Amino acid sequence: MKGLQGAKGELSVEMNATPGVDLLKALNDMHGQYEELAEKNRKEAEDRFNETSKPIKQEISTGAEQVQSSKSEISDLKRSLQALQIELQVAPAMKNCLEDTLADTEGSYCVQLSQLQERISQIEEQLEEICHDMENQTTEYKELLDIKSRLEQEIETYRRLLDGEGGGGSDHYGRGSGQQHTSSQETRDPNKTRVVKTIIEERVDGKVVSTREKKVEEKM
Repeated sequence: MKGLQGAKGELSVEMNATPGVDLLKALNDMHGQYEELAEKNRKEAEDRFNETSKPIKQEISTGAEQVQSSKSEISDLKRSLQALQIELQVAPAMKNCLEDTLADTEGSYCVQLSQLQERISQIEEQLEEICHDMENQTTEYKELLDIKSRLEQEIETYRRLLDGEGGGGSDHYGRGSGQQHTSSQETRDPNKTRVVKTIIEERVDGKVVSTREKKVEEKM
């Protein structure tokens, strides 16, 4: 080169080289390949993520439903607790009120029972009195029947004597030719009791030699 520098003359240089490369196109091609590769990787990663996260999403959904259900249950339990607390606060007053009502009811029933027992005692006494009165009336009725029967017998005997059927009054009364005359009077007193008075007269030859009076009281 130094030799040539000092020499005067002309130098002709010819270069045999390959054609130039279009770097812009190459860069665009590379950029497109990288984008396709990136899109492919993104899609694969998204699919893998969706596939992997699907059970997790299901669990999260289930957990959210359980949480919501638990919240609802907790709310219900809170309301129940408040209602029970209110009832617990009201229960003593209600208990006292029921005890007072029970005491009043027992007192009322005791009074009514006492009145009923007293009434039963009175009725029993009345029944005893009625039974006693019935027994007395039965006894008196029997006595009256007995008196009536004897009076009827006496009246029949007196009628026979008056009609001359006595067949010898001396044997019956111990007098010669005596006859007996009877008369009855009936009077009533204010107490509704009938008094039957019988007068027995013994006559001899038409004269009264003796008189007897017999009274019988009969209840109306």
